[in-house]
Amino acid sequence: MTIIDERFTTQLVTEKGKHFIFDDIHCMNAFVQETDNSSLEIAAVYLSDFANPGQYIKPDSAFFLKGDNLRSPMGGNTGTFSNKNSMLETQAILGGESVAFETLFYPSP
Repeated sequence: MTIIDERFTTQLVTEKGKHFIFDDIHCMNAFVQETDNSSLEIAAVYLSDFANPGQYIKPDSAFFLKGDNLRSPMGGNTGTFSNKNSMLETQAILGGESVAFETLFYPSP
């Protein structure tokens, strides 16, 4: 898969070390929902920092902003941020609402 916009990229890593790369969190979630979770064995999830594309962070230390003006490639329209200030700065410009990872992705890794 060709990544269209690095600001929204997500990675899923299995227990066997296989990496799956997605255009956005919505695409990753759709993949997980369509896959037999017992065979997937998720070890980790990494999300690109919207403010620093290509730098990956784990969901448990991230802040999430969801809004139509973020316009991610697959329509999830959710940005991930490594710190709250970056999220708030982007929110002031693009709008949207702060959301919890648990509302975006199931099952949690």
